[in-house]
Amino acid sequence: MTETWGDYFVAQAGAAAALAGLLFVAVSINLERVLAFPNLPGRAAETLILLLGLLVAAMLALVPGQAATTLGYEITTVGMIATALISGIQLRAPRSEYENMPVRVLVSQMPAAVWVTAGICLISSSGYGMQVNVIATVLGFCSVAHSSWILLIEIQR
Repeated sequence: MTETWGDYFVAQAGAAAALAGLLFVAVSINLERVLAFPNLPGRAAETLILLLGLLVAAMLALVPGQAATTLGYEITTVGMIATALISGIQLRAPRSEYENMPVRVLVSQMPAAVWVTAGICLISSSGYGMQVNVIATVLGFCSVAHSSWILLIEIQR
């Protein structure tokens, strides 16, 4: 099933791993500024969770000989775990005049919700599971870029 998607998932895993490393560097460089805003450590954690979700989803898809339904359950689990972890962070996040919380929730939760949808499509053999997973991946990388911009640039203003 995923054999024809191998190069895609290798690229996804490589990009997610590289960006996770860069996130650690970015937070380390701006650690004082990140810690000065009570809501930013949580945002950094959300970003890391999404990057790890992208990495784990790609690695699971690269398991040889795996049935599409098995991958569907795995991708659904990745989405549900990401949703639970990010929701926990956001529920405890202090409110800030500098942040639009509904936008933060939407941007960070959307990739995880689409992972769950992709997993369900794979489980149901609808034929769209891999394409929906691509949408989750694009949304995930866009969300990570948005949060990384805030953690690197916006906190300097």
